[in-house]
Amino acid sequence: MSSPSSQPPSSSPCPESSSSVISDDDLERLDELLSEPPYAERALPLDAMQGVFYALAMGPDEVPESTWMPAVLGTDPDGEPEDMPDEVADLLRRFLAETANDVREGRLDLLLYENRMRRLDYAPWCGGFLDGLDIADTDWYEAADPDEMAELLFPLVVLAGDLPDAERKRYKPDEWRDLIRNCEEGLQTTLLALRDYWNVVKSPPPTLRRDGPKVGRNDPCPCGSGRKFKQCHGKSE
Repeated sequence: MSSPSSQPPSSSPCPESSSSVISDDDLERLDELLSEPPYAERALPLDAMQGVFYALAMGPDEVPESTWMPAVLGTDPDGEPEDMPDEVADLLRRFLAETANDVREGRLDLLLYENRMRRLDYAPWCGGFLDGLDIADTDWYEAADPDEMAELLFPLVVLAGDLPDAERKRYKPDEWRDLIRNCEEGLQTTLLALRDYWNVVKSPPPTLRRDGPKVGRNDPCPCGSGRKFKQCHGKSE
């Protein structure tokens, strides 16, 4: 199954995963199952689904299956439970498990398809990632520094086509093309930065004993998180 702006499913994902708990054949089978009733036209395409799974794997809390599975299948979580083939549920669980493993290891094999212009289409994937933020109970902006989180998510918002029109119009055509290209080329770096950000939030390093000169609030935090001291261990000061 492909998104409206994607080529037919015969176009292969790029790049292929070298080692996974779900094979390319398994993904093709999942795509086939979701292209048939009752999931046709309502389940997320695989690229958007992987975007959701990346967000769930990186985020600050554990999202139960009873929440994420209806979200990616387009079913009503509060309605009557539907009879789901065991094969569908198994493939979805393995897809999420592979994604979580890739995130932990920093092996970001993004499932991207070509659009009609024969260019990789980032919009469905990034849109899925942003949908994953809404699935989680914890608000990413409230659980983090809002300005810093907005900066980290900005490339995904741009590539998903979710930038407000007023902000979009501030860019000249050549500036917008450069921005899109930079966001595409830096997407994996952006994702790793988000992963590392939440890793620090979920498992902060122990409080550091100051043996040297006082660290400036705008200096890098000595803990090695890459964040400014005032946004990390300097918050309490």
